[in-house]
Amino acid sequence: MNITFVTLTYPPEPAEQIHDLAKYLVKNNHTVNIITCLPSYPYGKIYKKFRNKLFDVKYVDGVKIIRVLVFPSQSPRIIHRMLYYMTFAISTIIPVISTKTDIFIAYHPPPSVIIPIIIKNFFRKTKFIYWINDMWPETLEVLKLSPLISKTLNKIHAFIYSKAMRIVVLSEGFKQNLKTKGVSEDKIEVIHNWINLNEFKIQKSNNDIYSKYNIKKNNFHIVYAGSQGKMQQLEVLIRAFKNLESYPNIKFLLLGTGTEHENLKKIIKLEKLNHKVFMLGRVPTLDLPYLYNIADAMIIHLKSLEINNSTIPHKIYGYMAAKKPIIGAITGDAANEIKRSNSGYTCDPGSPKKVSDIILKMYNHSNQERKSFGINGYNFVKQNRSINNQGYKFKNILT
Repeated sequence: MNITFVTLTYPPEPAEQIHDLAKYLVKNNHTVNIITCLPSYPYGKIYKKFRNKLFDVKYVDGVKIIRVLVFPSQSPRIIHRMLYYMTFAISTIIPVISTKTDIFIAYHPPPSVIIPIIIKNFFRKTKFIYWINDMWPETLEVLKLSPLISKTLNKIHAFIYSKAMRIVVLSEGFKQNLKTKGVSEDKIEVIHNWINLNEFKIQKSNNDIYSKYNIKKNNFHIVYAGSQGKMQQLEVLIRAFKNLESYPNIKFLLLGTGTEHENLKKIIKLEKLNHKVFMLGRVPTLDLPYLYNIADAMIIHLKSLEINNSTIPHKIYGYMAAKKPIIGAITGDAANEIKRSNSGYTCDPGSPKKVSDIILKMYNHSNQERKSFGINGYNFVKQNRSINNQGYKFKNILT
């Protein structure tokens, strides 16, 4: 079968699971094409290696990757983000129309990835699977959209749902959301996210990694890795460390960047937490396993919104693959994954006091007890959330 993905993000951007699935399908004797843009996420600037190009075509691991130019932006301003999405839709029209394929997989967000597929459908009947990783417009609630925009987005998605052959979602909560919108249950498939078990394979952190990031040994390190946007509401985690002043060896390392990065720096300064909270920014992929190894526990927080009860952040599985205990200020499906795997503790989001309480709960465990949490998480993803078992489900839907 000839399969074509249309996706806004793709490696070297942090979108490894799409490439994992593409490689899996190639190994199972399918032809795979990727139509994406010149990489810019999460910086909002085209990566240096790809600048001064209108398009780029390469083969990686047997996968054909077609990249097009877009207006890159990670600005919180809606108009800039819309330009990013819409220029992608316009730039991919020709590649989508000219690509011979049996089926498309449109990776959402955003819904504009569907536009070139719908246009192609005017010329030739086109089959596509809609793979949803964020539920719109609910996920955009933090942007305080007007009722008119929300209503318009719902109508756009209702049209897309009606045209898709199948809709793949990452949780049962997402499935229930679609059912309430009138989507037939027979059309919806739940395929959880997965993780490459070798991606965060524990490696002994040498002195170089400590000195490179100015990290002191013999402290108790809580590590967050990932996006720093409004949805994560990381100021709650930062303020939790205000409650831990009497524990001078408990430190918080923040890896990554995002629209709230500069604001979080200001909060750290305002709360006088420069001695406890350290922002390392976006770090090279090769450094991640070493930095994960420094962690005594990994942490995650999602803003208290109804839609976040249904989502399962991909980083949870990365934490588990690294054999690290998890502190999760989350609810719903994501919290259930931590509970089912017995890989750590959860609490309701939004409360610095509740977060600091479960940090102390983890801190007061022995090293062996924390190690057991990490091994439980690793065994869970190995058995239930690897590309082999989740990719197999995807392959069955396609064939």
